Amino acid sequence: MFNEQQDLPLFSDSTASFNPYEVKPRKRTTRAQLTALEVAFQENKKPSDSEKKALAAQMDMPIPNVQIWFQNRRAKDKHLAAKAKVKEAEAAAAADQAAWEGVEDNENNDGDSSGNPEASTPPTGSSSSSETSTLSSPSNLALCQGSAPNLGGNTPLAALHV
Repeated sequence: MFNEQQDLPLFSDSTASFNPYEVKPRKRTTRAQLTALEVAFQENKKPSDSEKKALAAQMDMPIPNVQIWFQNRRAKDKHLAAKAKVKEAEAAAAADQAAWEGVEDNENNDGDSSGNPEASTPPTGSSSSSETSTLSSPSNLALCQGSAPNLGGNTPLAALHV
């Protein structure tokens, strides 16, 4: 632990003031650096070590900061893609729902125009298109999917046929 030549500790005075708990001020990325990093990201989402080193030297940034920026930017890109996919699925579901509602409205308006719903319903025992649309509507399809093949005769489909 001691230096044999001078009987002094091996640690110099400059390292004695080192505090591992000291919080250093954060160095923010400038707009110019961000622009250069974005341009580089559009060209290559996963640059090699030499490319990161060149970018760091060009922008006067530490290499780990460049590496972490690319890592965070890829995560952001993935998050934005997932968010766009969810929005697209929601829009498709809303369009499907609107289409189903339009089909059901058209079926309800067929037949007698007197406004009496019983006048347009077929007699019992015959199949109607409204029964078919009820069985295949999005809410009822969710009940049917995945359970019909392995339950045999007691399927939700059988319960829907009234």
